Amino acid sequence: MTKALVVKKLTVSYDHSSALWDIDFAIGSGQIVGVVGPNGAGKSTLIKALLGIVKPISGQAQFFDSAFKKVKERVAYVPQKGVIDWEFPTTVFDVVLMGRYCRLGVLKWYRKSDREMALRLLRLLQMEDLKDRQISELSGGQQQRLFIARALMQEADLLFLDEPFTGVDKATEALIMEILVKLKEEGKTIVMVHHDLNTVEAYFDSLIILKTSLIACGKTADVFNSDNLNRAYGEKGALFDEALRLSLSKSTGLK
Repeated sequence: MTKALVVKKLTVSYDHSSALWDIDFAIGSGQIVGVVGPNGAGKSTLIKALLGIVKPISGQAQFFDSAFKKVKERVAYVPQKGVIDWEFPTTVFDVVLMGRYCRLGVLKWYRKSDREMALRLLRLLQMEDLKDRQISELSGGQQQRLFIARALMQEADLLFLDEPFTGVDKATEALIMEILVKLKEEGKTIVMVHHDLNTVEAYFDSLIILKTSLIACGKTADVFNSDNLNRAYGEKGALFDEALRLSLSKSTGLK
């Protein structure tokens, strides 16, 4: 399996306190990968460090066997909603078009095909009727779908999403997952920071479990277990494990 991402000895520090410590892992192409761990575990920091938003103390990362700067057009990023200025005066359609900017020619003019693609993506995400709306008027779920549409405009091979389901309803979550599965089937790789452990087994082919250092990385069936949850979440890990057991029993009719 081709490696979409290889990370070696990645260490990040904030104010002399370690946010990530000596992280090593590799991700194969064509899968959906979850990043889980307790609050403050370094999940968002990991993505920001890989993309150069945060500068690590040490370590390196390769994207498709190259440095990020050489293949950045193949990588897309959907940040948390809280880091976006939603009062900026721009429309839904214009934000989606921004995802095409890096692929424009010297004159930076959007082509007819770019506009058609933006409309097609908005239609896919059930937002076509909102294309002329100001982004400040969107609901939480609409905001998430908007920035996923912008990321899809890049036609990237590797997509990072930082907690895309925060503040969205179940219907929107299901719609987003349906689109991500289609992308995976096309050979794309998706890395998602996620907090709902009850959906981990249903959503992710592989899993990265963090608590400043790397707890585990591998196929979800292999690493999503009570030992790793307890190492990541401490005493809460046992509660999560019991909740998962009860959830599984309910869905299968076991007692």
